[in-house]
Amino acid sequence: GCDRYHFTGYGHSWGDLTDIGATDRNQRRAVSMNMDHNSLNTNLDFEWKGLDKHQVLFGAEYVLQQYESSNILPIDYTRDDVIYLPTISSANSVVYSVWKVGNDRTAALYAQDTWKIHPQWNFVVGARGEWNDPRGYGNWVVAPRAGLVFSSLDKTMITKFLYNTGYRRPTWWQSTWPIGLMGFNSTAKKDTEYAQSFDWETIVRISDRARLDLTLFSQRTENVIISGASQGKTGWYNAGDFASDGVEASVDVSLPKNSRAGITGSWLRKSKFITKYAGFVGTTFNNGEGVYLDYPTLQASPYINW
Repeated sequence: GCDRYHFTGYGHSWGDLTDIGATDRNQRRAVSMNMDHNSLNTNLDFEWKGLDKHQVLFGAEYVLQQYESSNILPIDYTRDDVIYLPTISSANSVVYSVWKVGNDRTAALYAQDTWKIHPQWNFVVGARGEWNDPRGYGNWVVAPRAGLVFSSLDKTMITKFLYNTGYRRPTWWQSTWPIGLMGFNSTAKKDTEYAQSFDWETIVRISDRARLDLTLFSQRTENVIISGASQGKTGWYNAGDFASDGVEASVDVSLPKNSRAGITGSWLRKSKFITKYAGFVGTTFNNGEGVYLDYPTLQASPYINW
């Protein structure tokens, strides 16, 4: 519940390398990548109902990710042919590593208590603690969460008041960017991205076949992480703080023969980005300047599945 960025034309994750120029033959920044990545995930969950009106869940998780061979090769889109087939440019034929070979380890502990304070009301509180090395510098972070859930007696309406927090570290690619590609400055001061969100979600069963899901949200993300290609020898950096609030809604209808149709949409009332660095992503924004994005924005997407 902490990933509502709502950017337009801005690649939050690596758009500066892999997206820009991919269809523009006047640009030479599209790339071809090959990566060998293995992952092992194990977790253990426990549930305890020994306390009256309480349901307690707690557990542990361990994730091991192996990053092995990788390479990145620039592609030339400047050829003047009709079918726009990319070719390898002799001028850009140097092959670089995408990341440094190594292992990434994450350990987590989490707990949650659901307390039935009333036949129609549940209070939920929990927290998740995570340790990561090397992307998290071996530090522990703790993300608390809480919620109040109301359910009507006939089960036709559920209302949730939710508070969520979450952390996001740089990707392995960002944190171990090889010196041969862009350079990496491990001495730069950097912080883990931290998000907080407040949600008021209401789910209403309109009929036996139709359901409405409406969410009012407000979110603030501190120390937004982006790649550092425009920042010299920094593999990643904290570009600034992001804040937004708005509405998300969806209507889902069940059709015969297990088919479904509906529409999802969102209205963003306000979205603001506070920069931390002058010259942010090649612009002339001053340090600490607020930049409004998608203000306001309305999006809608119909769908049908059969």
